Amino acid sequence: MKKKILKLIPELIICMIAFRIEGLFVLSTLNSLLVFLSVYVPMRVVYEVCREIITRRLLIIKKGNSY
Repeated sequence: MKKKILKLIPELIICMIAFRIEGLFVLSTLNSLLVFLSVYVPMRVVYEVCREIITRRLLIIKKGNSY
């Protein structure tokens, strides 16, 4: 999980640079960063957790059927 967050950091930096180039202020860059973090990161976490739960359920079902 930490590796995935670390992979996002360069993307965040690129986003910040892009906003600076567009001539927006630091405040709007921070706002966009907060929006990005509050929307994108939880969605990724929820997706990962759901995938984990589904794969575990499938393993349990497969084990149950083999007996």
